[in-house]
Amino acid sequence: VGPQGLQGPIGLTGPQGLKGDKGDTGAVGPQGLQGPIGLTGPQGLKGDKGDTGAVGPQGPIGLTGPQGLKGDKGDTGAVGPQGPAGPAGLPSPGSTLGEILYWNGSAWVAIPPGTHSQTLSICQGIPTWGPCPPMQPTVTTNAVTSVQPTSAILGGSISSVGPVFTILSRGVCWSKSQNPTLADSIRTWTTSTNSFSINVTVLNDASTYYVRAYATTSAGTVYGNQVTFNTPSLPTVPTVTTNAVTNISGSSATLSGSHNQISSSVTILAKGICWSTTTNPTITDSVRSFTTTSLTFSSVANNFVALTTYYVRAFVTTSTGTTYGNQVTFTPSLFIGALYQGGRIAYILQPSDPGYDAAVPHGLIVTADSMPTRLPFGCTNVLFPANATSNAYGTGNNNTIALVNACSDTNSVPYKCLNLVQNGYSDWFLPSENELMKIYYNRTALGIPTGPGNLFWASTDSGSSLQAGFSRAIGFDSVIPFISWLPRIYLFQYRPCRYF
Repeated sequence: VGPQGLQGPIGLTGPQGLKGDKGDTGAVGPQGLQGPIGLTGPQGLKGDKGDTGAVGPQGPIGLTGPQGLKGDKGDTGAVGPQGPAGPAGLPSPGSTLGEILYWNGSAWVAIPPGTHSQTLSICQGIPTWGPCPPMQPTVTTNAVTSVQPTSAILGGSISSVGPVFTILSRGVCWSKSQNPTLADSIRTWTTSTNSFSINVTVLNDASTYYVRAYATTSAGTVYGNQVTFNTPSLPTVPTVTTNAVTNISGSSATLSGSHNQISSSVTILAKGICWSTTTNPTITDSVRSFTTTSLTFSSVANNFVALTTYYVRAFVTTSTGTTYGNQVTFTPSLFIGALYQGGRIAYILQPSDPGYDAAVPHGLIVTADSMPTRLPFGCTNVLFPANATSNAYGTGNNNTIALVNACSDTNSVPYKCLNLVQNGYSDWFLPSENELMKIYYNRTALGIPTGPGNLFWASTDSGSSLQAGFSRAIGFDSVIPFISWLPRIYLFQYRPCRYF
């Protein structure tokens, strides 16, 4: 048998068959949606009467009905409080011819009759026979003006409407407490004008003050209205200014400075000038202090060295520290008596002097102070070589060396001068006669006293056997010098010198 062939096409539908028997009733389906409400039917018959319902709330009050008939009279009430007094009635008639009545604000007051031709005055609203008696003046305190940290202009005025008691004094009083009196700070106006203003300069900054003008009369003191004002604050750190150095003369100069006003809450402990030969001097250097309360201060300082530059600053020390001013400088010039190179300038070479140099000054320096003791010249029995010394200017150093070489006396004046070391210099010598004369002529600028017995040794020696045991000395007399050969055993002064 071969394989089954493909299914052929579906044939045409045949005719409908006969109706079959009725099937069994199916299960009840789900309820459908509710349809719309039908029309209202006709009213039914009236039912039986229901029970009475609960009482509803009370309705609103109806309109007031007409007034009822008058009732019987009630009992009498209690007595009420006393009412205020009514106005005073007319005064009673006077009892005396010429008597006057006046109202004092609360009652009528009678004034007795006056005398013939007597004048009736109205004194502060009160009728008074004769002139009004004196009264206290009216004092007004002015508004405070020109208020600064430590000053303000206070004032007032005095007025009256009649005679017043004699005014003994007038002015202003002020305090940091209210209602100041004469027991507080006061300033009296010295003229007799009734209007016054006073510049008060003793106030504290950042403070509230109360002011009243016053007038003191023979009957007492009258005060004006109280006025209040506030002073502005001052800085707590001073601003310090160093002024240019002035009056530079010799070894002295005027140093000065100033500072601004600072708050009274800060205490100034010190103020002054400091200086040094190095920049930015402080209070650990040379200082000149001032105790003045003034804002400016100045003083002359001494012992400045010639041809030395000095740096100067003013300062103010407060409880919060030290404030310095700007730095200024000055350089003292060379002059006779100036401190310079270990001593004082005793002589400056002039154009006619040997060794003069217009570009570089030269001269003679003497120790700033006298030697502590008078001494004998020394080398009492020594005959110095002839021509070993000279009296000329510029020979003192060689003279001293020659004398020491010829005499080994370590107590001699030449030896002490040649071996002196002072203020960092060791090239000192005993001056020659002419060098000592230069010192004599400039003795005032050098501060060397004059008078009898004020003699100085020189390094000039005669070298003559006739003068053995004698050396040159010059007496610094006030008129002319005393120059002589004197025994070396005498006790005289000596002033070592050096050249510059």
